[in-house]
This record gives sequence, structure tokens and C-alpha cells, in this order.
Amino acid sequence: LTYLVDAGDKKIGFLSWDMALLKAAKGADFSTLADDGTTISFKSNSGEEWNIPVDRHARSFLIHFRSHTADFRRISFYKVLEGDFDPSLVRGKIVLVGLLSSIFGDLHNTPIGWLPGITLNANVVSALYSHDFLREIPAPVEIFIIILGILLAVVTVQSQSLRRSLIPIIALIALFLGLSFILLSRGYVWNYAIFPLAVLICPLLAKKIMT
Repeated sequence: LTYLVDAGDKKIGFLSWDMALLKAAKGADFSTLADDGTTISFKSNSGEEWNIPVDRHARSFLIHFRSHTADFRRISFYKVLEGDFDPSLVRGKIVLVGLLSSIFGDLHNTPIGWLPGITLNANVVSALYSHDFLREIPAPVEIFIIILGILLAVVTVQSQSLRRSLIPIIALIALFLGLSFILLSRGYVWNYAIFPLAVLICPLLAKKIMT
């Protein structure tokens, strides 16, 4: 989530917790905020610029999960209370305070596994801080790729036996997954399930109809 605005009074609103942290840590100036429906843009006091791709309706953005709990430095809250820690570990740092134990039930299923809520938020803050955002492939491009894959699979199945056509169809799916990985490494995502299902099911239906 980026921010929420009162539906009854557009002048009343508040930042999400993570955006408020960005304001404190980076001096983000939200008086410069511009929202065109798909991208939220703003600058910091130093001139650093953010362009966050967001959902048109929810004003939320996809979290680019990169880190597990063990990837962040952790200090026991008990040690902090007792003063038994090195202050230099937190001086000048962004510090998030939260619960890690599973007994509190604050666990979330993510693309990199189950994460406690505080680690999920840490990934959000990290993405905002480093401009590490995910963008969705435009729907027309995704539809074109799916239709092209279906046509290639249908031609393959119609031109040879079903058993022999499995190898090129599997190769086509592998090519799609490889392309998906390349796109993800560059910050782009699309629906990973539709294409494999479509190129497997549609040729079989087409062959059954033709026979």
C-alpha cells in the first residue's frame, strides 16, 4: 500500500507505514506527489525521484521479495531493554521493531516462503529505499504471447502424432519459463500459469474437435 485517501474528503489521507518510513529516512517530499493511475511519482528534498508502478484501484505495488529473516541483522528486544548491545549496530540505520516467533501467528506465505510480518515489511522498505520495483507486462503483450503459443502448439499437434508433439510442446513451455525468468530478473512479471496450461489443453481440444 502507498497511501489512502478519505472517499468523502480528498484532502484527508495518510501514508502507509512503509511510505512514512521512506519519508523519514530519505526525506521524501510528498507535496511533489503525482498519481496518473498506474504510476506514483514524487521526489525527495535532495532531488531523488521515485516512480512506483501501482495497481489502478488499490494504489498498492508488488513486493519484490529478495530477503529472508536471516538476511537482516537482528537484535533481541530483551538485550535492548537490558542495554546489552552495541549502539553502533543501529546508529544511522533504519530499525524495524517486530515479532519473529511463529507462536504470534503473524506469518505470511510469499513467493520465497513463509515470512513473519516484520520481515515482509522489511522487504517493502528495502524495495522502496532502493527503487527495486516489479512491473507487470502489459496485458496485450501477454495475450499475444499466449495466442502465439497456442497456435504453435496446435500446428504441432495437428502435423504429427500426440506422443511426438509432446517434446516440442514441452520445449515451448520451457522457453516460456526461461523468458519469464529473464523478465523477472529485470523487474517484470506476468501470469506464469496461463501459458503452460493453454498450450497443453488447447491443442488437445483442437485435435479432438478436428477428429
